[in-house]
Amino acid sequence: KEETEGGILHWKRETENAELLEWFRQEIRKAYGGRAPKVLDPFAGCGSIPLEAMRLGCEATAIDINPVAWFILKCALEYPQKLAGKARPLPAFILKDQDFMSAFFKAQGMSKKEITAALKKLKHDVESEQQLLFDPLAPEETETTEKQNKKVSVTSESSVAHLIQADLAWHVRA
Repeated sequence: KEETEGGILHWKRETENAELLEWFRQEIRKAYGGRAPKVLDPFAGCGSIPLEAMRLGCEATAIDINPVAWFILKCALEYPQKLAGKARPLPAFILKDQDFMSAFFKAQGMSKKEITAALKKLKHDVESEQQLLFDPLAPEETETTEKQNKKVSVTSESSVAHLIQADLAWHVRA
């Protein structure tokens, strides 16, 4: 496990430095009359300075003329704030990845036995849904009704689909 030496923030040890970071936040606010300062980074690149300013409680504005850097800034600074705490359904392709889903279920606090059962149920649900969606022999009217019924059953409590809502961190991993 690699860790940095020195500085106010030892990477991978943020929780150990929580008191020190809070002290810095308070000192910064004291220096600015009790409010958080505004930080402008006109050549922000990938956003290291605004990101750290935000971590210290400052209001940060980041600008860059390079469209790639601008997009990275949006992804690093803006989207995580907009999506924080919001759970969204995992994409269908990742539901078939047993390693990923095992890790996901384990993080949800499931036991090995529960994970095995959930993976089995998920595999069945995914296969059933694929069969239903791509059945060329099914009549059109029935297919629509069956699809609607299947959507209801996939989201029911008997299905593991209700566990497949995940936050931004899991979507990034997917």
